[in-house]
Amino acid sequence: MKKNIDEYSLLNGDKNTFENVFSTEDPWKLSGTQEQLRYKIVMKYIRKNFLKSVLRVLELGCAEGNFTEYLIREEYKVTAVDISEKAIERAKKKNLPNAEFICEEMIKYVTNNDISRFDVVLLMEVIYYLSKEKKVELLEQLHEKMNPEAKLLVSAPVKNKHEMFLSEQRLLKKLGYKGFGRYKDYDGIILSSKGISGKLLEIIPTYRLKKLYLCLHKYIIPFRINQKLFLFRKD
Repeated sequence: MKKNIDEYSLLNGDKNTFENVFSTEDPWKLSGTQEQLRYKIVMKYIRKNFLKSVLRVLELGCAEGNFTEYLIREEYKVTAVDISEKAIERAKKKNLPNAEFICEEMIKYVTNNDISRFDVVLLMEVIYYLSKEKKVELLEQLHEKMNPEAKLLVSAPVKNKHEMFLSEQRLLKKLGYKGFGRYKDYDGIILSSKGISGKLLEIIPTYRLKKLYLCLHKYIIPFRINQKLFLFRKD
């Protein structure tokens, strides 16, 4: 049964809010075509930019471990954190080697633990659920505690008209104010399309053609770009 999620109601949501969301398995339907394409693009980007054979990853807001599975296929060592006990229980049932799943609010985890051992910190489709104050707190803690050589990988919708979904300009400005500079691909990597073009993306048959279709967005239909990926370093 599909759960209809009111994304805006999740802004600054507490533990009970997200436990309710995860009362249904895979509430965001991350097994869908566009989400799986997003995972594949992100993984290809990680392989391209992080050349260590054993990469140590901190995944904040891991949900049920859907993307964690992709990371583990590369034999990375992953610590995955989520606020929902239901989500973490399902993630643990995957029995993924080299994956540690922890149920904790992500700001508390970053604040109370040594994260300097990680090579990359992932904020994949999660930062916009935090209030303005908590976004600032999280970024300040990450900047203070991350290894100077580590990188921060962020993906998010780049919408313009709501305080929850930051525009691309506001997202980059917020990270810049907190000491993170873009490391590579300053324009970001397009991950998904919205509206009619998103529906067309789902029926394009191969990964290569889907990727080409997304690349054309910035020249032909930039207003249809939905999610983007950015890589940051500590300045």
